[in-house]
Amino acid sequence: MAIQVCQSIAHEDTKQREIDGLLDALETYHLNHGFILTESEEKIEMITKNKKHYAIRIIPIWKWLLEAIKN
Repeated sequence: MAIQVCQSIAHEDTKQREIDGLLDALETYHLNHGFILTESEEKIEMITKNKKHYAIRIIPIWKWLLEAIKN
């Protein structure tokens, strides 16, 4: 599991930095999905890089923690 954590990805520079870092980890560890944990944003980004497809789930940390407890 690859995870990035930041308060907000509202600024495009921050969003891109967090996605780039997560993509590096996904490529290094041969994963196809990862998480960016935020204070309140939530969405799914589908990204193609070097002909590989990645899903990045952006989710509030409180919601991610509750889902982890359920599983």
